[in-house]
Amino acid sequence: MELDSFSRIKWERARDLRKQGAFREAERELREALLEQADHPLLKTTLALTLVKQGRHGEAETMAQEVLASHPGDSHALYVLGEIDLHGKRYEKALSHFRRAAEKDQGTYLTLRIAMALRGMNRLEEALDALDNALIRNRRDPFLIREKAVVLNRLGRHREALGIYERLRRDFPGDEVIQKEMIRLKGLGRSEEQNIRELEAALKMPSQKENASLHELLAKKLKARGRLAQALHHYRKAALLQPENPYFIKQEGFCLKEIGRTEEAAKVLARAMMKDPDDFYVTTTLEGIYRKRGDMAAYVDLLEKVFEAYPDRFKILGKIKKLRNRLSQKGSDRVENTD
Repeated sequence: MELDSFSRIKWERARDLRKQGAFREAERELREALLEQADHPLLKTTLALTLVKQGRHGEAETMAQEVLASHPGDSHALYVLGEIDLHGKRYEKALSHFRRAAEKDQGTYLTLRIAMALRGMNRLEEALDALDNALIRNRRDPFLIREKAVVLNRLGRHREALGIYERLRRDFPGDEVIQKEMIRLKGLGRSEEQNIRELEAALKMPSQKENASLHELLAKKLKARGRLAQALHHYRKAALLQPENPYFIKQEGFCLKEIGRTEEAAKVLARAMMKDPDDFYVTTTLEGIYRKRGDMAAYVDLLEKVFEAYPDRFKILGKIKKLRNRLSQKGSDRVENTD
């Protein structure tokens, strides 16, 4: 089924907006196109991927399943389901979806996802084989090359991983993650105190002081040495530099809790939860803070705000109902005890 001229314009505009990270705007363009071609599989799967980027996995899954019902084996719909499972760390299901999609689509983006799913399952040699086979045909694909470096690092082949990052840096000189990995790998043979001093020196350089990845790496090393106040400073700096990255916010919150500043930790982790409601460690840490405080009603209020932002997260709704029932029961017990 071809896109008509109106839908083609809308789809291309949405594609450009997605590249800019403007997912809400891209969603609006796609929904307008779907008013004209309501059952077009490409429009629906592109919208589903746009919803995945916003964390709206339930809506995306429903849309992908609708496409598969009318177009069995649609590679884009299977890719959507794989992305959802990959995010949820359901690696075996993700691998199955990606491999089924690859039967009809030989795109390198699917090979990359297959390798990522295999890595998640710790099937590292298989992941490396998949990447090497793809790189025979696409020798300069930077995404495949990056993933190969990650897999080699996990395999303990650090020198090979470092060599890849050094080559990538020539093509992407400003990439913070590449630079962070190069510094981390070069420091494996040195003492942690020496690595900390070198990172501190690097972050004093004008060209590096705004490098969020280096701040995070230094924070991680400081935290491992028990220097929590200094680690907090660098986690916080990383979160300020990249406020859209929930990982940095989570680490700031965990560090605050370890220091004993639980009220601040609760506020920071609540922000993290609003960005990533699926993180088990964030939710359990927050619940523990509120429980110790004796204010589970406030925790339920927070969960309700999160569910309002992510109405497809039915596990959150189940948690809300369970806690509401407990709170109601406790209230009834108190009334009975005063009679």
